[in-house]
Amino acid sequence: MRYAFCLYALAIFPLCEVKKRQYLTKTFIDFINKNQSSWRAGKFFLENVTSGNFVHLHPQLVLKVVDEVRVKDCNLEDLHIPDSFDARKEWPHCADVIGNIKDQGSCNSCWAFSSTGVMTDRLCIQSEGDVKFQFSPQDILSCCENCSTGWVGGGFWSRGWRYWTESGIVSGGDYDSYQGCVFYQESEYYLETKSPCIKFCNNPHYNISYAEAKHFGSDYYQVNPAEECIQAEIMSNGPVEAVFDLHEDFSYYKDGVYTYTIGGLVSLHSVKIVGWGAENGNPYWLAANSWGCMWGKLKGFF
Repeated sequence: MRYAFCLYALAIFPLCEVKKRQYLTKTFIDFINKNQSSWRAGKFFLENVTSGNFVHLHPQLVLKVVDEVRVKDCNLEDLHIPDSFDARKEWPHCADVIGNIKDQGSCNSCWAFSSTGVMTDRLCIQSEGDVKFQFSPQDILSCCENCSTGWVGGGFWSRGWRYWTESGIVSGGDYDSYQGCVFYQESEYYLETKSPCIKFCNNPHYNISYAEAKHFGSDYYQVNPAEECIQAEIMSNGPVEAVFDLHEDFSYYKDGVYTYTIGGLVSLHSVKIVGWGAENGNPYWLAANSWGCMWGKLKGFF
């Protein structure tokens, strides 16, 4: 099966030097909450976590190795963009799919989770809820040879989308879910090691062959970075993938509209944008993270 979807990158910057210091502390949280009112900070990781540990959640991308991607034309003619939008409400027959928060565990696999998440959402939307095929992050992590930066050290988002059009991706659910053809493995979730590519379904309860479980994309593209163009794309076709530079304070996010407050640049992070709005006069993008539903008050969203 072949489908056409998009991808979008907010920003691509080189990875900065990561300092091996403890930073998930009450003092850090108090500083954030006292020095701005846009968002609230809280602790969702263990006390002894350092920024060196934290970087293992994020892809280490460098600008010069990111492939060029065709930018889609932006047509805003006769389009009214509302003040707020939520893809879960716009397509209620796919709300369970769009709202499904993933957990990447210890692997730098956010790029694989966000891209396959957008593929999954858009397939559901295009089929009007009839097809809820969950594209496998594990399949693209293990089998796309030129997508990864090595080990579990991140990947190149554009190459993941190209792999989908050229090689296809099978179905697969979360760690230990036994859902789909190739579900997320223990080596990535806990052990920070990369599983080998297997050309068969690792789910003994799945009665479709690996080859038959492959779904292909027909096209992928980048959205014009203008705010209204991104909004128009989401309204017309569904969620998009975004890449942004990640600072230390983001790990503390609890609720509100996140803006950078304090801390060094850790790495890059890829997420799925599902809508937008404003809170107390502060505009925001509504996005799904891949750190599990225990992160943040919005249960994985921010």
